[in-house]
Amino acid sequence: MKKKFWLMAMGLMLSAGPVWAAGTADVLELVQTSRAKVTGFLSTDDENVRSTLLSEIGASTQEVDMRTDTMLQDEHTPDDVKQKLTEFKIIWAEFVQTRDGEMIPAAQAGDKEKAKSLGQTVQAERFKKIQALLK
Repeated sequence: MKKKFWLMAMGLMLSAGPVWAAGTADVLELVQTSRAKVTGFLSTDDENVRSTLLSEIGASTQEVDMRTDTMLQDEHTPDDVKQKLTEFKIIWAEFVQTRDGEMIPAAQAGDKEKAKSLGQTVQAERFKKIQALLK
């Protein structure tokens, strides 16, 4: 009986994985959700929907930043993961700057083609890099 319990406990511990691994996956999920909300923003003209999406995009961005900083400050986060998170933060800052400084203003001004073009070129490339770093 004790042997079965011990084996089950070990299996659960091994399957859970390190906290930082779940953290990077969670950050990637937040980035993906934020990106989907931007896509929704670009595809609607409804100002109420846009306003809601902008709030959600901002909240997701803050959550990404907070979780990333928490993992970087955690002494248990391995150095190689910290290096990837540091690289991610640079790309993420560029991603957010383009999103908030160019894409969203272009869409708000009625230039959806410019906004979509940015999303399909420079932002798509950044997103690929982000995915590779956080997987």
